[in-house]
Amino acid sequence: MPLHPFAGRVLAYAALPLALLPVAARASTIDFPRQGVVCDLPARRCYTAQGVSLALTREFFGSYAERELSSTQSGNRRSNQFKLSDGDVCDLRQQTCWDDGRGGKNVSNALSRQLFGSNGAWGNNGSQQSAQGSRSCELRRGNRGLFDGSCQLNRRETSNGTAYNVELSDGRRYSFFNRDGRLVMRDANNVLRPAQISNRNGAVAFRWDDLQLSTRNPSWGNQGPQGGSSDFNPTSNFLQDVFSNLFR
Repeated sequence: MPLHPFAGRVLAYAALPLALLPVAARASTIDFPRQGVVCDLPARRCYTAQGVSLALTREFFGSYAERELSSTQSGNRRSNQFKLSDGDVCDLRQQTCWDDGRGGKNVSNALSRQLFGSNGAWGNNGSQQSAQGSRSCELRRGNRGLFDGSCQLNRRETSNGTAYNVELSDGRRYSFFNRDGRLVMRDANNVLRPAQISNRNGAVAFRWDDLQLSTRNPSWGNQGPQGGSSDFNPTSNFLQDVFSNLFR
């Protein structure tokens, strides 16, 4: 759930048991309340291109969170880097964020764009990747549209093997893995969920739980049975074809 410009709602969520929190509030630790602002929900603080912001922390989390932040900042030299609760790291001098921690190589396009703008220096670190992996994506829960816009598709080498990431321009990110010829999706809580994939005239859809994430690849128009849509608990060869064509 996106943050709203008053603290009461956020503070009310903090008082609820985890099981009673709205699903969207548990699904991500990072929120983009408006352009140029990134808020870390577990840490209860907000950032801009100039670093951590007391004023915005107060606006979105209340005066108590502002005092807590102020006490941690008192007497400390302002840092040019900060790390978010999901492990992403941003460097103010380089105007770039990475999704693989300090010293990382994987530019987080959505987070960098949110903080530093579309023409920020981060583009020099990931411009080739951005051009290659840029697509349009749609996310739906049943008949309800959750997202429809630009996305980045890329592959990352991780300790769990190669991750195939779909990064939506609103900051949501989904990671898919090939596990012995089976497609799985790692969610925000680091839990692997079985997923399926379908193709209809080049429209490729990933499905898990009650969600569907779709993107288009014209080169896939003739894949699968003619004139129809097929769901797969896919074979290894099928998965590799998907990953090779969609992810760069």
